[in-house]
Amino acid sequence: MLAAFHIHERDVEIEGSISPADVPGLAGSSEIDESFIVYEATRRQLMRLEANEQLPVRLQPNEASLYVILREQPVVTPIGLVQKLLSADAVLTCRTTGRQTTVT
Repeated sequence: MLAAFHIHERDVEIEGSISPADVPGLAGSSEIDESFIVYEATRRQLMRLEANEQLPVRLQPNEASLYVILREQPVVTPIGLVQKLLSADAVLTCRTTGRQTTVT
């Protein structure tokens, strides 16, 4: 989970960026190509980013955005229960055997 907050005293839109590399221990070595699934919980948008790729963020005064960032899995990357702010906490296991994937 990564969060962005606009708490500046000036009443103007702010711009910045987030990246999987911003989360300590999440992105591996830069020598390895890793992809991540990024779910913006407040806007319910799903994106795919590479480890060092930047996602532009714009926030209005007193606005916040919450991002679930998950390492992309080979078959399926479950993001959990999207009606919850910490959606990924709803996923306990994800197992693929042959052509069947089970998420609990």
